[in-house]
Amino acid sequence: MMDDRYSRYTERYAYSPKALARLVLSYELRGLAHSAAAGVPTGNDDAAEPGEEVGDALGLVLQAQEILTRAVLFERAKGTNWETIAEQLDINRQAAHERYRKAERESSPEAWRPEPRLPAPAEGSRALRYEWSRTRLGRRSESARPNI
Repeated sequence: MMDDRYSRYTERYAYSPKALARLVLSYELRGLAHSAAAGVPTGNDDAAEPGEEVGDALGLVLQAQEILTRAVLFERAKGTNWETIAEQLDINRQAAHERYRKAERESSPEAWRPEPRLPAPAEGSRALRYEWSRTRLGRRSESARPNI
């Protein structure tokens, strides 16, 4: 049974965090495959700028690093512990947690919540906004003046 917080009938949570993490990982993998495939044809080698292949290879490495981060986030969403992830990365648990902690925090559903709205401005600020816009944007008709 699906958790009510992630009901498929709720627009905001159409997918669980695990499903979203998998979708993002798949999207990044597709992008890397597309970028890598672009380097396969050899017909225009003479037209390439000096150093272009090195730049392209660096781009692939950066994409791969992003995929590694997305894979860690997917594993965490599945419930995989830091020790198991660290073992796969060939580092210790603490180093893995430190390296990916920020990405995990930023990808959590709590981080997706909108910023709290600011309270409506006081009436006095409406007059100030009107005066500012009148002086900056030119004279407007008096009918455009807010009722203050």
